[in-house]
Amino acid sequence: MTTQESIRRRPGGRSERVRKAVLAAVVDLLPEHGVDQLTVAQVAARAGVHETSIRRRWGTRESLILQALLGASEQHLPIPDTGSVRNDLVEFLSSLISYLGTPFGRSVAEALAIAKSAPDRSTAFQEYWHARSNEARVMFDRAVERGEITDSTDPHLIFQALVAPLEFQLLLTGETPDARLAGELTDLILNGLKPTHQKPSGMATCAVSVASSEQSNK
Repeated sequence: MTTQESIRRRPGGRSERVRKAVLAAVVDLLPEHGVDQLTVAQVAARAGVHETSIRRRWGTRESLILQALLGASEQHLPIPDTGSVRNDLVEFLSSLISYLGTPFGRSVAEALAIAKSAPDRSTAFQEYWHARSNEARVMFDRAVERGEITDSTDPHLIFQALVAPLEFQLLLTGETPDARLAGELTDLILNGLKPTHQKPSGMATCAVSVASSEQSNK
């Protein structure tokens, strides 16, 4: 068998298969054990690989979990490009609500909520949050270019304002947010971001009225 034939039969090769198996194992095990109890040994057993292979590739347990979370987010929470900022945000938040309704999505939200209390996890989860926020920024950048929102918009602040209520409701009540919130939150935020045209001042308005009155009396 030639090298080219081997590559065609094994797309990505063993290294890629191991990577996918390990990250899939994290996704499977995280809802069962939680961030605190999940171990590299458990992941290795589920993935069918040696624990040393995982540590050699990802270094720390926290780095492994971070990469699994980012990969799952890219799969379940893609960034829409519908041509409209409202449609983009409604579609994204709808996906997020569905995601939070899954065992894995719920475990991620819970892990993010308590990350600050565990220094060994805090940095990894901050990286996760910043990465997701940076990926979502393109929706707001496109909206500014289309003139849908003001160019003074802080994308990271708006992203937090949209996402935080959904995760807060999940953590506070234990219930998955209602699907209607996708549209309601979007409209609530966008109403404050729409470009406003400068209105004439009170004196300017009065002057226009006087001028119009004088013109009609001639």
